[in-house]
Amino acid sequence: MANSTFDDSHFSGFNSQSFIPDTFQPPFYNPNPAFSLSSALEERGQNELWRGHKKRKDFSDLQDHFAMTLSLFGAGRIAMENSNRLLLSESLLRIYHDVLENNLSCWLAEDTCPYKMRQRRHEHLPIHQSPSSGRQILPEWGVSWTNRMYSRIKQLDRSARLAKLVHLTTSENRAASKALELSIMAFATQWAQGGRRWDGHCLVNRSEDEGLRDGFEQTLHRSVWEYANQALQNVSQVECFWVVFAELVFGLIPKPSSNYFDARSKERQNTDQDKSLKPSTLSQVMDIIDQGEPPIFIERGARKIHVLRNRFKSRQTGFHNHSTKIDEVPRQFSTEETQTVGLLYWLAIMFDTVSSSMNERPVVVSDEECQHEAAQEAVRNHIQTPVSSRGWELDLYAQEDPEKALAMRWPCPYEFVIRALPRSAAVKVLLFRYISYLQKSLRNAECSQVVEDIIQRTICVYRYWMRTHGALFRDLTRHYDSIPPRIKSWFPCISIPWHLGSLMLADLIEFVDTNRLGCNDYMTERQDACLVLKIRKESSIDMADLAAVLIPGLLGGIGLNKLPGFHFAVNESPLLTEPWTVLHVRAFSKASIFHLKEIEKLQKYQHFVFDHESKALQASVARLVNCVTALRFLGVKSRMAEAISIVLSESLNKCRPLG
Repeated sequence: MANSTFDDSHFSGFNSQSFIPDTFQPPFYNPNPAFSLSSALEERGQNELWRGHKKRKDFSDLQDHFAMTLSLFGAGRIAMENSNRLLLSESLLRIYHDVLENNLSCWLAEDTCPYKMRQRRHEHLPIHQSPSSGRQILPEWGVSWTNRMYSRIKQLDRSARLAKLVHLTTSENRAASKALELSIMAFATQWAQGGRRWDGHCLVNRSEDEGLRDGFEQTLHRSVWEYANQALQNVSQVECFWVVFAELVFGLIPKPSSNYFDARSKERQNTDQDKSLKPSTLSQVMDIIDQGEPPIFIERGARKIHVLRNRFKSRQTGFHNHSTKIDEVPRQFSTEETQTVGLLYWLAIMFDTVSSSMNERPVVVSDEECQHEAAQEAVRNHIQTPVSSRGWELDLYAQEDPEKALAMRWPCPYEFVIRALPRSAAVKVLLFRYISYLQKSLRNAECSQVVEDIIQRTICVYRYWMRTHGALFRDLTRHYDSIPPRIKSWFPCISIPWHLGSLMLADLIEFVDTNRLGCNDYMTERQDACLVLKIRKESSIDMADLAAVLIPGLLGGIGLNKLPGFHFAVNESPLLTEPWTVLHVRAFSKASIFHLKEIEKLQKYQHFVFDHESKALQASVARLVNCVTALRFLGVKSRMAEAISIVLSESLNKCRPLG
């Protein structure tokens, strides 16, 4: 494949030598290249990068060795340091490219972006091809892709400074660039987990030496995270596109923590006397999840891009800042730069929408400020009247009439599915936006009719997905081994968060119906149809089916390199190419809890209805095993996932049918 080897052309705009700045000398930094991501490189067939360097045999003083500063090394320190920096930066950049830029190619398509940023006076501005135009696909949708968003945002920021849309001092400019590079580096080091390996069933090499739990790779990630965090704090008052992207990228990274296991142990001690399976397991899982940090950086990035986009629109319409000289001719932005503003804004709105609903926080940008441009245009043309409470509309994000939508199925032409996936990503975001509406209405104790209207509109989104994208994604799961690698890497990163949103929706509807906060007729209809149970069951079963095909070795006989051409740190499974790991952790946790409850229910009544080896019970146990194993596999890069998998494994062992 075109991207099967490391190609510097993928990183145009990056300076590999300066990506890890000369001033970046954390206390663990080791000038011996044999230590840079050593375990991962050696165990994954990358020994050629380190040929000629002897591996250190004595690991007993590893922690002390990391604490040594560069000044303590010999005359060859500078050469070794430069070599180490180059090799490390190239590996991290490749991970960033194969994970984040890969997914941004799907999520940020000009075809599906709600913010085209066209000027009203110049509606003829060319935009990339619409979904119905021709069979040619964008280069970024093929087998090889570039660091498109990084390069475009860097160029946009330079142009914005020249146009005096962004005002930065020399020191602020350097600080912004450093914050972006360190954020990308911190993002990529999540995959530098050399102390933990997947053997096809579980994580291994954790018990050899507990003192190495925070070995080089863990210390690398923690230290780089701290450096990036400080760099972003230094530019907290800076408003520019570089900083926006840096904050959005950094917001995807969970804060490195070693407290998950301690919290789990304390919770277990407090619940050992509790014989009920569900409460103790659920409370332990929620306790681990609640240790996550609030989405401060995503919210900061969303605020800043909202300001910058408004400033950009003012420039487009001629509504300049009063400080602009009257005789000054404003610099024009290229079509690509204009589109980049819209894409970055859409990225921030997506992240803010998902994050706010997942963390039960208000959105940063209100509906009034981030309506789909087609809806705004309809109001301007008097097709619709402005209604502030209308919210986002399904037909605009689905890009078709939902009532006439047809099911999409695989096998089908590559060009067809590669266009369908970005559209499904937009509908997924719409679901989370509606969940946010429902959360807000419940927080504000709005009347039952308002609550019910939101539920009905959200159910319409859910049913539309199940008829169209849901059918396609189930086909992709069934035919997983035969679909192209690019599609393999894309669809789980849309499907799994969709199921998370569906399970969150089921929880909210159950809360509404239990507390009789909706309309009686609709509540009765939902209860008669067992709607909440159906949503939970469909999503949880789909999650288990996905886990079965995505986890290396779970079904047996499938090679470890499921994504040929991707970096060796992520090519084992598309579960590793999800940029926002917490979405997968939460989704598999919720699905696991559902299957756990189903097992408990079946075991409770098995003497009256089923025999001990009932097929239903066996199926539920197998699905729970799949979901827990997925969490265990995610533990390669997420301590939270690993901690939750241990809690659920203990519950699984208690409820397994006896032979």
